[in-house]
Amino acid sequence: MLVVVWIIVFIIVVMIALVAVGGVVGDLEDAATPAVLELEDAVNWIADQLPDEATARLSFGDVRQILLWHLDYFDDAGLASEYGEELGVYGEGEEPVIAAEDESVNYVVQRSVEAGSEIEAIDVVLVLDQQMHFLREIGAIGNAVR
Repeated sequence: MLVVVWIIVFIIVVMIALVAVGGVVGDLEDAATPAVLELEDAVNWIADQLPDEATARLSFGDVRQILLWHLDYFDDAGLASEYGEELGVYGEGEEPVIAAEDESVNYVVQRSVEAGSEIEAIDVVLVLDQQMHFLREIGAIGNAVR
């Protein structure tokens, strides 16, 4: 009789565990995976996408520096977070943060001039355009806000 009780208890515990695990798996299935920007991956991908004229003028270091300045812009605008930190959670009445492409290009060109870099403005535009394509590819940004 005691063995039957233990078997019934065991079956109940296993069923509860399976239901709990199944529920969590179902919740995680619908959750979006976080997009993480790996800088070196971005540099390599963007450099491969640039036109030949730009690659003749820019080194991998130049592309990397442009991306670092652009990431500084994102950070200043409030659009960057540390790994595991979530963006886009707004309180009631708060407006979402939006970064204009023109502002980001101007910011990076200004940083380039301040640093005495010989990076041309057209190259900044080309690199930032490819960076936006890269960010869409990895799922870091979505559709334009209307």
